Amino acid sequence: MRKGRLIPAKRKFNPFLKILGLGTGFPDFIAFRRKGKLYEIMGVEVKANGWLDKSEKEKCRFLLDKKIFGKILIAKKGKKRGEIEYTDFKEKYV
Repeated sequence: MRKGRLIPAKRKFNPFLKILGLGTGFPDFIAFRRKGKLYEIMGVEVKANGWLDKSEKEKCRFLLDKKIFGKILIAKKGKKRGEIEYTDFKEKYV
């Protein structure tokens, strides 16, 4: 993988299971929040334990440095059933 380039996610096909993987991109979700006449664009990465590995941290830093996203949130399971906790990437890793 070349450093410093944004590459679109490609669909992955498993010929043995005959499955087409659609959700192979990073981050998992893109969220929009309206602020007056403008929008704040956020990336949301979902992790069950809330921890990112080394390559995911590098991707987050790249996306924030290039100002593709205003912030990146990490979503993880909460203590109660159905609860979701969000952590800002900048607060946790920078």
